[in-house]
Amino acid sequence: MNVHSEKDQGMWGSILIVIGGFIPYLGPIITLIGFVMLVLALKGIGDAVGEKRLFKYYLYSILTWIVLLVEIGIGIAILDKTNSKLVLFIMLFGAYVLIFLAIYFEKNVWENMYWITKTEEFKSVADWLWLGALLLIVLVGAILWLLARIYQIIAFSKMPISVEPRKEIDVNEYFGVVN
Repeated sequence: MNVHSEKDQGMWGSILIVIGGFIPYLGPIITLIGFVMLVLALKGIGDAVGEKRLFKYYLYSILTWIVLLVEIGIGIAILDKTNSKLVLFIMLFGAYVLIFLAIYFEKNVWENMYWITKTEEFKSVADWLWLGALLLIVLVGAILWLLARIYQIIAFSKMPISVEPRKEIDVNEYFGVVN
């Protein structure tokens, strides 16, 4: 299946997501456009190979990020009125749990992209995102997330323009077990 346009759309969407994070005022709009492009690219690739989880997991990740933003907004509003350390702890703990959940879904997307395209950089995206989530508490995680986004751009640029319909994953192959 030819996925040339989805490859380009995914790459440019990924670029816009990274660039949007550094541009004041218009950055969120640029990032949103990038997310839409990326969602459409993943949907197209998933449809081409018969893998619906790409779109579904990425959508779950985005929805979890939205819930996180709402949770933080509500937490800040309550914190302003109560100035309670307990509310602050609950808000931060809830945020951390939601970040892990969002990254879990997105990690699954990039691991599936690795299996579909055999592009090693997609596996690196999943690994760097997960490590970034684990190390977010010491702020190193944000740097690792940026590194993951850069690998995401590289992965889409190296991705083949043609992919085969997905076959069942051989668990032994995934873990490198030789029979």
